[in-house]
Parts: sequence; C-alpha cells; structure tokens
Amino acid sequence: YSYNDYVGKSGAEAAFESYLKGTDGRRVISTNSDGKITGEYYSREPQPGNTVELTIDLEFQAAAEQALAATVEKMNAEDGRNDRGAGAAVIKVGTGEVLALASYPTYDLSTYRQNIALLNADPARPEFNRATQGTYAPGSTFKPGMVAAGLTEGVITASTKLECAGTYTYYQSYQPDCWIHNSSSAVKQHGWINAAEALRVSCNCYFYDLGRRLGITNMNLYCRMFGLGDSTGIELGEQRGSLAGPDHRTDMHGLEWQPTDTIAAAIGQSDNAFTPLQLGVYTATLLGDGNRYAAHLLLKVRDFSTRTDVFVSKPAVLSEFTLSDAHRLTVIEGMERMVATSSEVSR
Repeated sequence: YSYNDYVGKSGAEAAFESYLKGTDGRRVISTNSDGKITGEYYSREPQPGNTVELTIDLEFQAAAEQALAATVEKMNAEDGRNDRGAGAAVIKVGTGEVLALASYPTYDLSTYRQNIALLNADPARPEFNRATQGTYAPGSTFKPGMVAAGLTEGVITASTKLECAGTYTYYQSYQPDCWIHNSSSAVKQHGWINAAEALRVSCNCYFYDLGRRLGITNMNLYCRMFGLGDSTGIELGEQRGSLAGPDHRTDMHGLEWQPTDTIAAAIGQSDNAFTPLQLGVYTATLLGDGNRYAAHLLLKVRDFSTRTDVFVSKPAVLSEFTLSDAHRLTVIEGMERMVATSSEVSR
C-alpha cells in the first residue's frame, strides 16, 4: 500500500479488502534536458481489483430499513423518546445468505465527515450497528424454539394442553404472571391450550411450564444448535451475546442457578441476550432442514476484466439437529396464527 491508496476501513469493504484491492502498475518515462517527457512505457500494467457481489437483496434491504424507521419513529412520537434504535436481519433458509441486514437510525455516508459531530452526539447512536453488535433479550421470539425442543424431546406433543391460569404458581418463591393477567383484556387467563395456540397468543404460563419440564440443560442444548449466544460466521465483526444458564450465571455473577431462573429463561428473559442476526439465523435453522448455516454476505467474486467467477460461496453447516416435518409444521402453524392475529389487530 502506498500513502494515498484507498483501503476498506469497515463493513464489507474491510471484510473483502483482499478481493477488492488491485495491483499498482509501474511506469517508466524518459525526458530531455528541459524536463519534457520524450517517451513512456509500462514495465508493469496496473491490475484492477475484483468485483465483489453480495448476498443482499435490495428490495428486502429497503423494506427492512423502512420498517425499522417507521416503527421506531412511531414509538418515539408516542412517548417523546429520542434514544431508541432497532436492528433486523433476513436470512435465506438453507444457505445462510444474508438478504437484508439493517440498523436504525443510520447515516448518509456521503455527508459523514461533515456530520460526524452530530452523529457522535446523537443519543440513538446511528453509528452503532444494532443488527450485529446489539444484544437484546429475545423475549417471545424465543418461544418457537422452545416448542421445537419440547416436541423433539417428547416432553409435549402437538396436542398436549398446558394450563394458563393467569399466574404460574408451581413455585412458592416465584410466581410470575402471564402478560394477559395484567392487560386490559376482560379475560385474565388463556386456559388450557396446545403448542400452536400458545405460540399464537404468546402465553407466558404455557412456556413457564414447558421450560420447567424441559430443564435448562435440554433448553440450552437446542439453543446451541440454533446458534444462540454463538458466532453466526458472518464476515463482519459481531457480538456473541449470552446464553442464560448455570455456567453464565456463575461466571458473570458468582451465583447459583435456581429452578425459577429456568422458567424466566424459557420466555426469552433471564440472562439471554442475542443479536438480531443471531435471531435471524435461529429462525432460518428452525424453519429449514435442521442445519444451521453460517451467515454470510459474500455471494461471489468476479474478475474485473473477464467477468468470470474466481470465487463462489457455498453453504457451510455449523451445527445440525433433526426436527421432524410434523413438529416443524406445528411450529409454523403457531407462528402463522400469531402473524394473522397481529394483522387483524393492526387493522
């Protein structure tokens, strides 16, 4: 590299710098006594860098960015906050290709230098990539994986019904409510419901009991197969997050894991903290063939001059488990019901 070379400093440009960088040429010139050039030739022709093609789908990317912006701005308008942000990832099932990776708020790269002071002072931190760097409690996005684990381990069947009485009272020391118990709904409990219905209504009591029956060891066995709290394999820098459990509790807090901690973890709370990208990979794994594929942005590399492919990415399996078609359909049924219900409510 010479002093004035362009170098990828961050993001995909840094990750794929070795492909993008060309090779400098060497030019020899001759001059007369007055300093005028009388001849020149190249002893080494400059070589352009390769063309990198990403997996990003522009329509998905635009839709993700627009959805994040609309949602955050609506929430901020409701309570006057200005420090919120959000992230999203869209992963292609069966390949790990990242079709969209969005973070909000963001910034205009063309005016970055002029606006750097404003960006640094913004409480919403637009320079922070929430999709790969932000770790958050997954909440109810954790529940489909719980159903898959419960069905596979034989703890429940698709028709097994567990009771939601509004408050989970199995333990004396900790008796958490279901969300509906403290809602404006006239009904304060979900009653006896099966797995698909529990996903539709996102019943906390159902998953408290499912988590108790599974136990934290089995829960985390599946979480690890889903890649939660682990690297996704993406070429960019990322946070690994944390997976709630005895080891993490002891290492981070010096405390012993309690049975009541397990039921909190079962609804995506406790010490669980994952990136939006991890949740995208987890969902793609759950709804695919059971293989967890490494997330990747690089689709192919082409020679600049000949346009021929010099590298084509192939799906890389990081972990795998067997989820039967019947069990997968139960999970999908519950998720589809939830989306249908949410659409009706929004209308």
